[in-house]
Parts: sequence; C-alpha cells; structure tokens
Amino acid sequence: MTKQLISLILFFVNFSITIAENHTNDSLILVYDQLLENYETQINKRQQRIDSLERISVKKNLSLIEQYNHNLQLYKEFRPYISDSAIYYQKKSISLAEKIGDKNLLSDSKLQLSFFLASIGLYKESVDILNEIQEADLTPSLLIDYYNGMRHTYGELSFYGKDADLSNRYRQVSNTYTDKLRNMLQKEDDNLLDIRESDYRNNRDFKMSLEINDLRLKSTTENSQKYALLAFLRSLTYKESGDIHSQQKWLLKSAIADLKLGITDNASSWELANIMFKMGDIIRAHRYINYSVNNSNIFNARLRFTQIAEVQSIINNAYMIDKAEQEKKLRTLLIFISILSFLLLASVVSILLQNRRISKANARTLKANDELNRLNRELNRINDEISNTNAELSESNQVKEEYIGHFLSLCSLYIDKMDAYRKTIRKKLLNGQQIEVIEEAKSSDFMDNELKDFYRNFDRSFLQLYPDFVHEFNNLLLDEEKILLKKDELLNTELRIFALIRLGIDNSAKIAELLHYSANTIYNYRAKIKNKARISRNDFETRVKKIGTFTK
Repeated sequence: MTKQLISLILFFVNFSITIAENHTNDSLILVYDQLLENYETQINKRQQRIDSLERISVKKNLSLIEQYNHNLQLYKEFRPYISDSAIYYQKKSISLAEKIGDKNLLSDSKLQLSFFLASIGLYKESVDILNEIQEADLTPSLLIDYYNGMRHTYGELSFYGKDADLSNRYRQVSNTYTDKLRNMLQKEDDNLLDIRESDYRNNRDFKMSLEINDLRLKSTTENSQKYALLAFLRSLTYKESGDIHSQQKWLLKSAIADLKLGITDNASSWELANIMFKMGDIIRAHRYINYSVNNSNIFNARLRFTQIAEVQSIINNAYMIDKAEQEKKLRTLLIFISILSFLLLASVVSILLQNRRISKANARTLKANDELNRLNRELNRINDEISNTNAELSESNQVKEEYIGHFLSLCSLYIDKMDAYRKTIRKKLLNGQQIEVIEEAKSSDFMDNELKDFYRNFDRSFLQLYPDFVHEFNNLLLDEEKILLKKDELLNTELRIFALIRLGIDNSAKIAELLHYSANTIYNYRAKIKNKARISRNDFETRVKKIGTFTK
C-alpha cells in the first residue's frame, strides 16, 4: 500500500512538473515569435556598431597597435554575423601583427582564424594555419588555444568525415590534444568544463553533464553569446536523454539570446524548427526554418547550408501538404460564401419586386425606387468586388480566417442596412410621405456614410493583415516626406491607394472605382508618392508589394 502511495505521489509530482514546463515553453515561444517579427532591429544594431568601428579604422592617424585592436573588434562583431567579413578582418589582423612584429599577437590571430575556419567547415584552411604555428614558440595561454584548436578542428573533421578510417584517425588526433588540455587546464577552467560536459554527454551520464553545464551557466549572464552557446549545449544533453520538452525549452532560450544579439550563425534556430515540426506545429516550424535559411544566407557558410538542408526539405514538404489541406478548406468556405451571395441576390430580387409593386400605387415614387435599385446594384457590385478580392487573397499565404469572417459580417451588415432602408421607404410610402422619399433619394448622405464605413472597415481589416504597413511604407520614403497620420486615422488616401496595390490591385482605374475617385486623381497620387521615394521610382511599387512578406 505504501509503495502504491509513493508511486501515486511521484506520478502527480512528475505530472505537475510537466505541466509547468509546458507553460514555460509556451511563454518562451511567444517571446521568440515577438522577437522574430522585429529581428532586423538587432541586426541593425550590430551593423551600426560595425559601421562605427569601420569609420574609426579608416582614420589615417591610428598607430599599428590601434589599428590591430579596432580590427580585432571588427572581427568579433562579424564572427557570429557574416563569415566572409570575419575572415577578411582576421586575415587583416594577421597582417597587422606581422607589421607590428609581435609573435604572440601573430599566433593569437592565426589561432582565432583557424578555430573559426574549422567551425564553418573550411577544415583544410584551418589545418594549414595550425601547421604554420610552431608549438615550441607559444606561451602557456597560447599553447592552450593551440591544443584547443587542434582538438576542435580534428574533432570536426572526424564528425563530418565520410571515410571511416580517416574519421577514426582524426578522432585519435583530437583525443590526443584533448588529453593534453586535461593535463594543462585548471579545474575551474571553462575549456576543461567544456571537455568534461561533452565527455559526460557522450558517455550518457546526463546528470553529470547537466551539473557541469549548471556551473558554466553560473559564470555567464543571460542573453550573452556564451549563454546562447551553453543553452544550446544543454539542449543537446536533453536531446540525447530523450527529454524533448526540456530540449525545446533550452533551444528557445538559446535562440532568444541569439535573436537579441543579432547573431546569424545560430544552430538553435533550425534545431528549434525541427522540434516544432516533431511536435506538430508545422506553421511555426516553417517560419523558423525560413528564418534559419535567411540567417544562413547572411552568414554565408557552405557548411550551414548543408546542415539546414535536410531539416528544411522535410519541413517544407510537410508545410506544402498542410497548405494544400488549408486551401481545400478555403475552397469549401468560398462555396459557402457563394451560397450566401446567391441568397443575398435572391433577397435583392425580392426587394426589387416589392419596390415595383409599390411603384404601381404612385408614379411619383418611381425615382425613389430607381434610386433604391441603383443602391442595391452598387451594393451587389461592391460585394462582387469583395468576393473577387477574397478569391485572389485565397491564393496567397497571407489570407487568414478572420478576414473571411469579417467579409461575412460586412455582407450581413449591408443586408441589414438595405433591409432597414427598404422598410423605411415602404413605411413612408404607405404613410403617403412620397416627397420625403424623393428628397432622401436625392441626398448623397447615405452613400457618403457608407463610403466612410467602407474605408474604416477596409483600413481595419488591412492593418490586421499587415500591422506594420504604415511603418514599412514610410521606410521607403525620404525622411522629410514620411506620412504622418491624423489622430484616430488608420490610413489616409495615399496609404489606402498603396494598400490596394499591396493586395495586388495595381490598376489605377480599378483603384479609382474602389475608392470612388477619378482614375486621374489616383494616377496623380501614385506619381506624387513615387517622387518622394528614397529608392528608384521604377522599384517603388514592387517594394510596396513585398511589405509584410516574411523575409524579415
């Protein structure tokens, strides 16, 4: 009985821990998604630091050692960001160290470059640099870096090698230098802790591997580059132990740190995409893998493309299948909308028949009925255009279910309005108020109010799909020409015209018809805005059509 009670208690404890962990992961996912929407901000911050350093570097009055130090800073900024530039500046550091004549600086620069080259798959180049270095000439600290570089480079060669014999030979070389490091390093040295953590993980002693990782995490700050690496290594331990939720948690922490630091060389992002795929969240998996591919394009290392390719292929195939299912559901919805449109048409026909019967009672009400018919036709035309717009949007990845729901609500609203208007007209006619009906028919207030409602509904719906449209549109304009909206204004006429262009409606006559302007007015607005662009006039509208597309 006691054993059963203990088992039951342990079950509930584990269950509670699992629920808490899932809640934590959901919160981290939300944080990651929000950061992903504006990841370019952190990239720009890193680029601004680089630009500032490059401006200092071109000053002619800097000494060689000052040039070296600035160059080293540039290398450190580029190392997790753009591989080509990192290599360029570290080679420049080597050249400066040679001019300075400092052997220690020269060896340090070469060792850093060798380690980086091995990290991005340029193993031959890494080995060539290591072979240039004389072990006997190195200081104790540089000797540690040298051993670590040999361990890292040959370890990578062993891991990615396709020839079994060569892989074993490389592994032996890596193990030799690992043993040398163990003999040299102090107990608390992070390099030794890294070796021990890896050894425990490889030997499937996950408890000790996590304890070592805990020690290393205590020595760093959250959202630092080292924290991102340690969080990723911790996720590998959980991966090997089969704890997918803990693996996801630490991948998220690593990926969040990478995002905040503007790092493009981040394995955590594509591993996270793979985890989301395994958990059935194909939409997020597709978004995350596309972000990883975009980062790889920026970082520009061939090894990264190879590492991502398999995961990308699996996720993209699953995404296309899921997309096909969504399109099938969308077609069903469109059929349903068509049925509703038919019912709407039947209602309109019924209203017309009633108006004709009323028109026989008094010839003077004919104009009022004609005006009502015109308004109904206008409503049909608007509804047809909305249906066409939705049909076009259905072919795009950007269409969302709430937009269709809004369309249905709008149709219902117009039916209610027209039915109320019909009842009002009928009531007045029955009460002998024909003159008032004629006066109302002459007034444009009804149409003006409907246009205002149309604009307001359009603005709100569009901004639900493209919430950053105004900001991104302004980024295409010169600083002094940016559009400033009035209080309570979602879009103005210029923004509304280009919002329609973003939706694929780029014919001026069509835009004029939708917004109730003349085609010439629309043409003038478009020309005026393009004259304010900070980019080529010819490319402006193409760039507008890409606003909201996830390359950001």
